[in-house]
Amino acid sequence: MASAITHHVQGVISTPECRLVELVWVEIGSKPLADLHPMTWNVLNELETRLATGPLKHDAAVPFFHFYGGRMHKDVLGGGCECQ
Repeated sequence: MASAITHHVQGVISTPECRLVELVWVEIGSKPLADLHPMTWNVLNELETRLATGPLKHDAAVPFFHFYGGRMHKDVLGGGCECQ
């Protein structure tokens, strides 16, 4: 249970712009939290889609979500790495 390893400190998050301040466990496939940031939702959706096809692979391409020009973008990095 998430409550066994985390707690909420009242008043720590003071504005919507605060990021990476509070840890919340979200089960893959569950209804997203109402205040989940769109980028976080996209990352979780991407992970769920990839896990549905089988185990993740070390040499798979990696999605990179970012904002540019006020819009969210997804680029795909790598794939087929020849690393040893």
